[in-house]
Amino acid sequence: MGKLMTEWNRILQEKSYSLEEPDQIVMDFVAFLKRKNKIGRVLDIGCGAGRHLIYMAKQGFEVHGIDISETGLDATKWRLKKQNLEAQIIKCHMNFLPYIDCCFDAVICLHTIYHQKLKGMQETISEIHRILKKKGLL
Repeated sequence: MGKLMTEWNRILQEKSYSLEEPDQIVMDFVAFLKRKNKIGRVLDIGCGAGRHLIYMAKQGFEVHGIDISETGLDATKWRLKKQNLEAQIIKCHMNFLPYIDCCFDAVICLHTIYHQKLKGMQETISEIHRILKKKGLL
């Protein structure tokens, strides 16, 4: 994981990977969750510099984020503090999520899972399935 983590630390120093505005798909997902009264605990896998995590925190969700990049997590923590928002941030790999079973109402995972080989993608999907509540959304 060391080489991979070092590479993501380098990448997340680039401005194009540290955007602040959320993707439209996340804004649409948040609107959908609100219409369904599914405001609850959400995990952002591969949260990077935190743009989606911060958007969801502003919308009233209990937000958690994971990433392997210290650079990304530091940027997320700084942005949260700057906006007086809270989120639980953990440095870890997406194949080994440090959460109990069935504890999230929703998971977002944009532009991350496919940065692995097939076995890694399968492990990540299995972990997402494990931590999502029975009627949780991805």
